[in-house]
Amino acid sequence: MSILFTIPALLMNAGHNQMKMNTLHSKSSMKARHNHNNGVWYQFRRKLSVANVRCQVSSSSENAARYRLCRCRHKFMEVRQQQRVRAGFQSAKAECYLFFRRICNESTQGLQQQCQIVLFPKKSVQARRALQKESIGRVLSAVKEKSYVLQTGSLIESKEANGKRILAIVGGLCGNRIGMTEDQVNALREGQAGLSEVVQKQLETYVTAVKAAMSMPFGSKPTETSWQLPDYFSEQTKALKEFALSACTNDREQQLIACEVLDALGLPKSSTAAVDVLIGMGVFPFHVNLDLLKSGLRVEFSDEILAAADALRSKAFSDADMKKRVNLTNLKVYCIDPEDAEEIDDGLSATQLSDGCIKLWIHVSDPTSWITPESCLEKEARRRGTSIYLPTQTLPMFPMELVTSCLSFRQGVECVALSIIVFLKEDGSIAESTIECSTIRPTYKLSYHQASELIFMKLEEENELSLLGHAATLRRQWRKSQGAMELSSYPPKVMVTNAESLDPSINIEVADPTNPAVELVSEMMILCGEAVSMFGYQNSLVLPYRGQLPTNLRSQSECPKPHHTGRDIALHQITGPVDVNLRRPLAHSFLGLAGYVQFTSPIRRYNDFLAHYQVKAALLGGKPLFTHSYMAAAIGWANKMMKEAKELETVANRYWILEYLRRQPRDKLFIAYILCFKKDREALVLLKEIGFEAAMIVYSKAAVGSEIKVTVKEAQPRKGVLILVEVL
Repeated sequence: MSILFTIPALLMNAGHNQMKMNTLHSKSSMKARHNHNNGVWYQFRRKLSVANVRCQVSSSSENAARYRLCRCRHKFMEVRQQQRVRAGFQSAKAECYLFFRRICNESTQGLQQQCQIVLFPKKSVQARRALQKESIGRVLSAVKEKSYVLQTGSLIESKEANGKRILAIVGGLCGNRIGMTEDQVNALREGQAGLSEVVQKQLETYVTAVKAAMSMPFGSKPTETSWQLPDYFSEQTKALKEFALSACTNDREQQLIACEVLDALGLPKSSTAAVDVLIGMGVFPFHVNLDLLKSGLRVEFSDEILAAADALRSKAFSDADMKKRVNLTNLKVYCIDPEDAEEIDDGLSATQLSDGCIKLWIHVSDPTSWITPESCLEKEARRRGTSIYLPTQTLPMFPMELVTSCLSFRQGVECVALSIIVFLKEDGSIAESTIECSTIRPTYKLSYHQASELIFMKLEEENELSLLGHAATLRRQWRKSQGAMELSSYPPKVMVTNAESLDPSINIEVADPTNPAVELVSEMMILCGEAVSMFGYQNSLVLPYRGQLPTNLRSQSECPKPHHTGRDIALHQITGPVDVNLRRPLAHSFLGLAGYVQFTSPIRRYNDFLAHYQVKAALLGGKPLFTHSYMAAAIGWANKMMKEAKELETVANRYWILEYLRRQPRDKLFIAYILCFKKDREALVLLKEIGFEAAMIVYSKAAVGSEIKVTVKEAQPRKGVLILVEVL
C-alpha cells in the first residue's frame, strides 16, 4: 500500500516579533493557547489547500490516511509552539519556501520514506528554479548520526552578506526524522551559493545575446528556434512570451524571470516592453497578432487530423445514400463566390414554370456524406466551431486539403449535395418548398464581378442567371413588404500578403450592396434559410432556429432612407439581439421572415454542419441523430467560438486598416460621412474609400449624413489609436 500526498509549494511572508517565554498554568490560559494553535493550524491548512489534498489510497486505507492527517495537525501545533518559545526567534519579513516531496519505495525492508531539505536564496528566482532542478534531486537519506537532527516542521536559518535571513522548512510526514550533520548542511549552502553565481552568468549571457539580436536589421535576425538552445535560453524566452501575452498571471516565477530579463536590459517591466524585445529578437514577427496568440486557438491541425484527412481523400468515395439521391446533373449550376474563396459550398439553379412561378434550386455541399459523427474530424470541427478569416490567413474548420478536394463543389465534377427546392410565386413569396439528397455537376465557378457582368449583358444562353437575378429582386421586394431592413454598407474586406515582412502589401475592398451578384447570392441564401426552417418545423426537428425581435417601438419610417450613411446606426438601435430556439422557428424582424435557419455553410460553420445531420436523417427516414440537450450544448459552444472569431477578425481588420492609414501621406484627403453624434461635436464618421468607421471631433456645423474632408494626423496600429482632423 502506498499513500501519496500532493501539496503545492508554499510561499509565506513571515514577520515575527521576539517571543517571551512564559509559563502559564491556569486553565483559561491553556484553553486560549489551544484555541490560538487551532486557528493557526486552520490558517496554515487553508494556505496549503489541505482540503484539496489528493490521497491516492485504496478504500481499506482511508482510515489510515485520515489518521496520518490528524497526526500531522497535532505535530504542526507542537512544532509551532517550539518555534514560539525559541529564544531570539526574530525575523523581519523573511520568505519561506516549502517544497514537499515524499518518495515511497517498496522493498524487502518495508516502506522506506525519504524527505529532502532545500534552502533557496531570496535574491534570484533563476537560482531557485535551478535549485529546484539540481539540489532537490539529491535526496538526503536518514543517517545514523544524530549530532544534528532536524524534525519535520522545524526551520533552518541562514544569513547572507546583506543581513537578510533565508529560511527553509523541513518537509515530510509527521513523526519522520532525518539526520544531517553540520558539514552536510554547510556543503549544501556552499553548493547553492556557487549555483547562484552560475545562474547570474547565464542571465548575463542571455541578455548579451538579446541585445545583439535587437541591433540586427529585420531579415537577418535569429530564428525563433535558435532561442531554444541552450536550456536556459529556452526557459527565459518562454517566460518573456508568457509575460508579453499576460498568460503568466498565476505563475509568479515566470513573471519574476521575465522581469529580471527586462530589468537587465534597462527596460520597464511591462508586457509592451516584452513584446518589443521579442520582436527585436526575431521570436515575434514585426506585425505579430497578439490577440490570436492570447486566444490560445490552435492554428495548425494535429498530425492525427491531417492523417485522417489524407486517408479520406485517398480512399474511393462510397456514398451510402446514393440510392436515395436525385440525379440533378442535367441542371446548369452557378457557383458565385468571392474571387479568392476556397470553400465553395453552394450553387444555384433556376427555371421558369408555365404557371408563372419560378422553380429554384439552392444546392449546398453535403460534407456529412464524408464525415461521420464522433469521428476525429467531426470532433475537431466541433472544437473549432467555425472558420476564421483574418487578413493574413484563414483558420479553416476542416483541413484545407480536404475542403478543396472533397467537401467543396468543383466545376465539372460530380458532387453530392442537399438541394433545397423552392417554388417562388410572382410576388416573391414561397408557394412550396422541399429538400432532396442530390447529385449535381457545377457548370460555372464565378466571382461576384464576373456574375455581375453576365447579369448586365443579359445573354440568351445564360437565361437561367438572369432568372435568378429576377427571383432575387422579387424576394427582396417581398421581404421589404414584411418589414425587412436593409443595410447600406458591408464591412470592408482586408487582405494582406507577405505578412511576415516589415512592409507587407495591404489591399482593402469595400463591397457594393447594390451589386446585382451580391444581392442575388444574399437573397438566395436567405431564401434557403427560410425553406429549411419550414422543413424543420413540419418535421419537428431540433434545429438552431434564429430570430430577432425589435426592441424599440419606432417604425422604420423614422430611420434614414436606404443607402443613407446613418441608416445602419439607426437600424441597430431598433433591433434586438439574435436569439436561438431549438424547438420552433422564431420571427426574424431584420430579415422579414417568420423563421430562419443557417444552412448554406456546412464547411465553415459548425451550426450549419449540425443542421445538415438533422435534416439528412429526416430525409432518409431515420431518427434525428442529436437530442435537444446535445444540440443545446454543441450550439452553445459553437456560438461562443463564433463570437471569439468575430472579435479576432474585427481586431485584426482594425490593425491592418490603421497600418494602411499610417502609411498614407499626412496631407492626403479622405472623404468621410457623418453617421451620428455621440456627444457635443464628437462624431462617428465613415471613411468612404475604405469603409471604415472612426470617431473624431467635428468643428464645422455639418449635420448627420453630411460629407466632410479629413486627414490622418496619427495612426498607431498596435495601440489602436487613430486621430482624424477635419479640413475646414
